[in-house]
Amino acid sequence: MIDLERLDTRKLPLSYGTERLRLTLNDSRYTEQVVKIRNDPRLNEWIHHDPLTPEAHDQFLQRELERRDALNFAILVDNEFAGVCSLRDIRGTTAEWARLVMPDRVEVRKYAVTVGVLFLSLGYEVLGRASMYCRILEGNRRTRRYVEKIGWRPDPGYDSEIPFDGERRKLLGYSLSSAEWPEIFAAHRDLLAGIVS
Repeated sequence: MIDLERLDTRKLPLSYGTERLRLTLNDSRYTEQVVKIRNDPRLNEWIHHDPLTPEAHDQFLQRELERRDALNFAILVDNEFAGVCSLRDIRGTTAEWARLVMPDRVEVRKYAVTVGVLFLSLGYEVLGRASMYCRILEGNRRTRRYVEKIGWRPDPGYDSEIPFDGERRKLLGYSLSSAEWPEIFAAHRDLLAGIVS
């Protein structure tokens, strides 16, 4: 298992995947694209609605790079920006799949499940997590269907509430163990093979 406490992730040229589809550490090269998708009302229905500025995003990235329990990635499809994803609470043997946002374009969205599986592969095969979890706003049915399609299982132990646009909203928890990962990988092997050829 990789211990983030022993790595200086600010200097780590981490990239995972293939030339067709890969995750690379997010930095200011992608700020303009991140701000654009983050402020797109079609995409941010389930994100806090405070407008994001380039300066605020760069400050966020700086704080995140200084954390030892988080990794933020840009998603690249054929070397073009295709979204962001992040792991947080990378401690002990667990990690939280905290974010995945991709533009609502067919040529990018067709890779959404593959990105999810690749992200799990990073967590289990590279970071050596024993389990991973995610939380989704209860009303976000599209994302709930998405994670269930990948293979995540509901886990009430991770249910919680957060303040969201001035009210308390329920988050539904999902989890997967490393013991379940081989079955998930096998179910999506053809998708992953498609990013190699």
